[in-house]
Amino acid sequence: MIPVCRIEDLPEGESLRVQAGDATAAIAVFHTDGAFYAIDDTCSHQDASLSEGW
Repeated sequence: MIPVCRIEDLPEGESLRVQAGDATAAIAVFHTDGAFYAIDDTCSHQDASLSEGW
């Protein structure tokens, strides 16, 4: 597990892009419905950042 921010720093409905160490892929962290989710930040069909979308 890699801490990326404090819970209060990622409000409900927001997202955050995380680049961990020397990893080539970024992770998108979402705070929604009272929970946190982390997925690959790259859209599979447009090669765009998911964390920057709506």
